[in-house]
Amino acid sequence: MEIKNTIEIDVKDFVNKYNKFSTTTAKESYLKTAVKFVDYINFEVVEVLCDQILANSCYDKNGNIKINTCKKYIMYIFTIFNQYTNIAVHSDKWMEEFNLLSKAGLVEAVCQLMPDNLITTLDSVLKMKTDDMMTNYYEPHAFISNQVLKYAPMIHGVIDRFLGGVEKISKEVDWNGLAEALLKKDKGD
Repeated sequence: MEIKNTIEIDVKDFVNKYNKFSTTTAKESYLKTAVKFVDYINFEVVEVLCDQILANSCYDKNGNIKINTCKKYIMYIFTIFNQYTNIAVHSDKWMEEFNLLSKAGLVEAVCQLMPDNLITTLDSVLKMKTDDMMTNYYEPHAFISNQVLKYAPMIHGVIDRFLGGVEKISKEVDWNGLAEALLKKDKGD
């Protein structure tokens, strides 16, 4: 996952150097020489990266699904830059650095330079994991199943207490006397 023989570039420095060039040709040349890409990221690492994107953009504090597609996009770009290039986006100022890159047109420019095969796996896994999340947690059948699993222990406890009470009462009732009283009432006595 390391980029061989490459020094990490800070976003602010990268954008400032890029903006110093006055011609499109000079800017393109700088991009091609400054930006380096990884050769490959293991599939299991891609899965973890996609899980992190979804965990931070599709769930609220209580674990309920609350999709924020803007945040998902920003996290996707953050992942591309931090994991696939030598450009280091800092997590403590990722919105500021995203805006710097975006304003200079560098989000699109860097993504266009990236070899297609690198990003294909990330895109595919992110889509699959999003589909899985929606199927497993959001669709009506999944919602009902999750609610049953969530409340089953509480319902079980209530039923146990109810049945315990019924059992206690049933031990105290004179069933023979009750049956005789009902039979007399039935005969009109």
